[in-house]
Amino acid sequence: MNDDNVEFGNIVYNSNGGNTTNSTLGENAVFGVNKTLDKDLKTNTSYGGTILIGAIGRTDATSQSKIHIQEVSTNADRGLDLGFATFGKEVYTGTCIPAHGTANLGNYQSNKNGSNPEEITVDNSIHLPGTLNNGALQIFNTKDNLKMDKAYSPTMGAGHMLIMAYKTLSMTKAHNVTGSGTGNTNLVGGDVKLGANEDYTGANTGSYRVIAYGTGNNVPASFSLSNVTWGRCLGAYDWCDNIEQDHFLKTDVPESDASNRAFNSGVVGTAFTTSSCFGGFSGNGDIMDTATITSTVTLSASASSTARWQAARHINIDVAGSTFNWTSNGSGKMWWAAGTDIYPQGIITWKKSGSSSDEAYWQAGNNIEVKGTNTLTANWEADAGVTKAMRWLAGKDIKFPSGSTVTANWETKSTSNTGNILWEAGQDIFSEAKLTANWEVGSNAAGSARWLAKHAVELLGWLQIYGRNLMRLVPQTLECIVSYALRHILNFPYDFIYEK
Repeated sequence: MNDDNVEFGNIVYNSNGGNTTNSTLGENAVFGVNKTLDKDLKTNTSYGGTILIGAIGRTDATSQSKIHIQEVSTNADRGLDLGFATFGKEVYTGTCIPAHGTANLGNYQSNKNGSNPEEITVDNSIHLPGTLNNGALQIFNTKDNLKMDKAYSPTMGAGHMLIMAYKTLSMTKAHNVTGSGTGNTNLVGGDVKLGANEDYTGANTGSYRVIAYGTGNNVPASFSLSNVTWGRCLGAYDWCDNIEQDHFLKTDVPESDASNRAFNSGVVGTAFTTSSCFGGFSGNGDIMDTATITSTVTLSASASSTARWQAARHINIDVAGSTFNWTSNGSGKMWWAAGTDIYPQGIITWKKSGSSSDEAYWQAGNNIEVKGTNTLTANWEADAGVTKAMRWLAGKDIKFPSGSTVTANWETKSTSNTGNILWEAGQDIFSEAKLTANWEVGSNAAGSARWLAKHAVELLGWLQIYGRNLMRLVPQTLECIVSYALRHILNFPYDFIYEK
């Protein structure tokens, strides 16, 4: 540990009495650079090691350009599936010592012996491994914020990659991860801010996770919603006569259609593996974009890789121009889960292609809501050969307020009866927005389309709804659509269908 500048030019560190070659750390060594570094410094490729740095104002771009974090090729530890692999001890400043056999970059300052927690920045000039065939890579700040200002395109083998901040993890340069192996990519913090493009291709069994844990180790809770009970409206409203019911009900009577009145359940999130050295995080539990980004996630055919955004509180898309293209071709899940709310905007395209055989969904413990005057275009599509549903699941409401604009293009071509497209709300599906809903079930599809609300579907704003080859509920006239919308008592216990 070096509290002051590191000047290798003044140190004789070779057996021949010279210092003309690059300095490589010993086995599992920890080297601390609190200020500047004047010559190259490399972690050990046979056993791993750690370099700790100070804030960017001290360990600047020039110093970081001399730091080489190298892949551990032998005697490697692949790290934890989702956690910080440590040795169980600390350096004198209080920073955790990582597990032997891992390659690490972390925070010099901590909270002991006069040191103080501070944000560290990983500069674009630093050298990181291009592949993680065996050992783990861990980039961390165990006491404060971490700013990842390094454009990084690793190929994952068996080693896991952890980029972690105790408080806020800010990704300010693009990352492009190729998941060719079993190793996981974990971007975690109390909060996570994405200020640059993210790109992940999962071609094996590894997972991609962006997780905000809040203060502690908080995850979205599981929840179950009781099924809708359907009562005929006959006699309750003067407009609900036999003719209207004939327009509305085109298949079995609702009482016998129980399968379409059942909600999916919310799934509990995944906790971080803690230790005596690192016990949890500090933050609000939010994932957000802080600049216009493009998020591209592809889960390849014949692969079981998964992809997830998981927030203890909110997933908040704050920047209007951001776009999201998530595609599943394999057998792994892709999902966004928020303990409280998901606030989408921009253009969000999710697709299940080829023979995709697991679910693609959003889950919010509270609401899925377009805020204020924001605009959302949601393109969700299930191809013919896929199984399992695509859905939005809100513990309370799916909500589009007055002033917002929402275009929802949802289509299933799935020839499986599990290949459904669903909106599910524990309370209401509510819109005062300019809403265009294009919902389609392909002509050869066995999947269905459904809006399911425990309380009501209330459509009060500008409304344009198109349906093709849909099932169960088919109002025959525009007047029928308007009558239901104006009376805002649209209770849909099964497949949502409108046909203009």
